[in-house]
Amino acid sequence: MHNSGVRIKNKLLFLFLFLARLCTGQSTVQPEWAVFSSPLKWESPPRELHSNTKSATARIRVFFPSGEYGDVFCYLIRQGDGSIVISRGDGEVVAVGRWRQDGDHVLINSRIVYRTVVISGRPIPEVDTTESLRTKKGRYWTVWDARGRYAALLNFKDWGYLASLIRCDREYFDGEKRTEGVQPCAPSR
Repeated sequence: MHNSGVRIKNKLLFLFLFLARLCTGQSTVQPEWAVFSSPLKWESPPRELHSNTKSATARIRVFFPSGEYGDVFCYLIRQGDGSIVISRGDGEVVAVGRWRQDGDHVLINSRIVYRTVVISGRPIPEVDTTESLRTKKGRYWTVWDARGRYAALLNFKDWGYLASLIRCDREYFDGEKRTEGVQPCAPSR
């Protein structure tokens, strides 16, 4: 009788942990799922600031194994020790959608769901866009099209913040003013 109770408790614990894992889904981003615009053009601050950091604009594309897609335009900061994080003092543009592999191409359908600075006359979320990128996948992705190349960035250390940018809730904007309702940054499938 005691063994039966222990087995039931173990099964319930397993079920709870399994469901918790499903609910959190892609609450983090793994390095194998992300590619960054490449090469990055690092710029130094003025000499009089005596700073050993550098910054670069970047586009980060995240291909979640579930088929969900996240896209963040932002500034990256390279610290003196070489580690790279997303700047907290500059704006971001966030797009979300879905992706799928088609031979040596990846097909992406996404739309912008957040801009730090909204553009008058342009509603949020914006219209859907479709892209096709050539791809090469080893441990890390490399993707490219006529406009650019994207590859792994091994010194990037800001995975939690990147995930929060993609997964957060945002407000609607009708092109003139903020409106009621909360727009999720990522599909809730």
